[in-house]
Amino acid sequence: MCFPSELTNIQFVLIICLISNQIGDLLSAAQIHLYEHIPRSNIPTRYIRSTSSELHDESVNKQDVHDQEWASSSTVVLVQVVFRHGDRSPTSTYPTDPHINDWENGLGQLTKTGMIQSFELGQYIRQRYGSLIGTEFIKDEVYVRSTSYERTLMTAECVCAGLFPVNSSSSDLPEEWPLGKWQPIPVQTVPKREDKLLHPADTCNYVHLLKEGILAMDVSSDHIIHNKDLMYKISQHTGMEINVNSLHDLSDVLFCQLQHNMSQPEWLTRDIQNKLLEYRLHRPQTGPSDVKYLSGTLLDTVIKNMKSKAENSSDLHKLYLYSAHDSTVGPLMSILGVDNFLQVPYSAAFFIELHLINGQYFVKLLYRNSTSHQPFTLAAERCELEMCPLKVFDGMHGSYILSDSEWNAVCPQDTEDGLQFDNKIFPVLLAVIVVLIGMNMFTCYKCYSYKLQVRQGSNQDQYGLVQSAVDSDNEEENSHAYDNGNMRRQNGTVQEYHDNDEDEDSV
Repeated sequence: MCFPSELTNIQFVLIICLISNQIGDLLSAAQIHLYEHIPRSNIPTRYIRSTSSELHDESVNKQDVHDQEWASSSTVVLVQVVFRHGDRSPTSTYPTDPHINDWENGLGQLTKTGMIQSFELGQYIRQRYGSLIGTEFIKDEVYVRSTSYERTLMTAECVCAGLFPVNSSSSDLPEEWPLGKWQPIPVQTVPKREDKLLHPADTCNYVHLLKEGILAMDVSSDHIIHNKDLMYKISQHTGMEINVNSLHDLSDVLFCQLQHNMSQPEWLTRDIQNKLLEYRLHRPQTGPSDVKYLSGTLLDTVIKNMKSKAENSSDLHKLYLYSAHDSTVGPLMSILGVDNFLQVPYSAAFFIELHLINGQYFVKLLYRNSTSHQPFTLAAERCELEMCPLKVFDGMHGSYILSDSEWNAVCPQDTEDGLQFDNKIFPVLLAVIVVLIGMNMFTCYKCYSYKLQVRQGSNQDQYGLVQSAVDSDNEEENSHAYDNGNMRRQNGTVQEYHDNDEDEDSV
């Protein structure tokens, strides 16, 4: 291709970054044996993994959350919950969508079903941790944070309504409370462009490109290649250009509509529906270094919250709630090595508990992916203990935490003076931009010169140089071409010959 586009160069740099991250995964695997030197005397033996192969055995990871023996020997002192919003309307549509106007509040909004799901999640948190947080909301003990999307903000409000319902023991409220069983709970948020904690893809173009690149390089792209007839049919009926992203959007639209019992057009048969839903079921498999930019900041915050609680007796926090997205919950689980790479359901919640046992602090991970089942207890991939010592947990995941310097190196800082870059990376970025511009200009110039010389050769010497550049490794052919040029030379000019269609086409 004579004129490489800017997008091609960006994709090339992105692919190099992804390959480098994969190499980083291999290097980091060598440091995962710290737990072998940890005293086991204070840990019940049934919470120690015997073999690493059991880490992915779902039956082994299940634990009864009402285990009285364990509860009597441990104390939960801090809980952090990262959860996805409840059921929503689709975030996009397609040109021939028959239900484009059927969503009550438009696209990407929390539905009534989602409100109920979120409220029930709050009730479950109340049931599980009621003895920790008490019956009254205390702002120094409970912190609620949400991304700046309407569906996540509303989800957070519904969770809080289920978590802190108004009851007769609420001494601060008047006897005739006009708001029924609801009381306002503060929910913190920041603008989308500033939220590198819960949704960094909105904050940094590099992270957005990384997220899109992971999706594009996933095996899901093979789904399109190996189902060309189906993709063509879908494109004809939907009016969409089918690619990895648009297919994800279409499958999401279908899922949302089926969840709400909306009828489908005749061409969208049950077989096609199943294929699209199967396509939606799986998420791209990414290594910890890949998702470092998607959840490394959140991991840093989670660990800092636990260390603060363990080291600072004046830290009164007992519960952190983070209302976010599947793209928040999934990468966080992935970076901790407990991800199954399946689509994160609505209102799914990932729990990080800090326990105090015999004077030592331990971390316990749980995942609740259904409102009708108890959560699964998970063992972090880099710690064979379901109750992992906090110091070990911190040490094993330190390399996956995204530091401010790493963030600033790839993401521009938005300040009052405008966009600024890290001082160390700016010269590199400037050099790369200059090189790319130079390459584009040089390539365009060579292509233009080549076409001009072949079609309008101004003299015999130029024609000979062009022929030499085209086939420089065959001196006999070049010499023959030059001799022919001398034979055809008339009055100091070179005549054009158009009797060779193949040569003309190749130009």
